[in-house]
Amino acid sequence: MAQHFKDLTGVTIEDIVIDTAGDGLVLENCRDVTVARVTINACDGDGIRLIGCTGVAIVDCAVYGYDTGSVADGTFRYRTPWPQGGIKVLASSHVTVSAVVLEHCHGLVLDTVDDVRVHGLSMTDICGVPLTLRGRGRRVDLGDIDVCNVMSGPRAVQPDRVPAERPGQCGQCGNDDHEGDCVGQCA
Repeated sequence: MAQHFKDLTGVTIEDIVIDTAGDGLVLENCRDVTVARVTINACDGDGIRLIGCTGVAIVDCAVYGYDTGSVADGTFRYRTPWPQGGIKVLASSHVTVSAVVLEHCHGLVLDTVDDVRVHGLSMTDICGVPLTLRGRGRRVDLGDIDVCNVMSGPRAVQPDRVPAERPGQCGQCGNDDHEGDCVGQCA
């Protein structure tokens, strides 16, 4: 059963195991919350989801997408090759994710976030895109992220609606044959 908390302030959630068929841990409109040493297995829902939160730290946690009950009993089995799980940070600010393991689940989604720091993230057997950046994102610090065995997806980092330029591509016209000096060259 999912643990869904709304409007918490100044709380620490620590040293628990959540092994469920749906969402694992959902924090909504919470402030100054620490999630530490928590193990979550959520095959058919999000492992951890933050919605409209401020000042949340997710530290030394593990999120899995194995069959329900198999993390709690230590077998780590799966029949579903494409589970859910993972971490979603939605419309939140001042969030820290550190020393976290994501395994056999979706990756990390950052959607419309401010002041987010992700360091020490280890992702293995990720189903889909390991890191998705959507919406507006200001002051996002990503580092020390290891990704191993992505089971699908065209790119390891999936920016959504973010224009990208290739090296050597002109920023004005998109041509590859000149280096940004489009005076008299772009039609």
